[in-house]
Amino acid sequence: MLLGIKWYQFVRNDEIWRLTGQPKLTAIVQSCRLTLFGHIARMEDNTDAKRILSTPYRGLEETSRSLPHHMYEHHTAESEIPQSHTA
Repeated sequence: MLLGIKWYQFVRNDEIWRLTGQPKLTAIVQSCRLTLFGHIARMEDNTDAKRILSTPYRGLEETSRSLPHHMYEHHTAESEIPQSHTA
């Protein structure tokens, strides 16, 4: 039994957080991410972590494995199929 609450009682998470005073997990994770970002931002420019952080994200390459099936069909329908392979 936690805080006098039995397992079969319905108590909302917001009420548990209010009773315990503990922050939500998302707030804890966000704080840790910002702390890590601050450490990396203060590193020298030649460190791997700093270079990874400052490299632009390109996303997945557009291949049949990275696109959802319905997008792949639409993507290939736009004249990407070589003319020699069409009927």
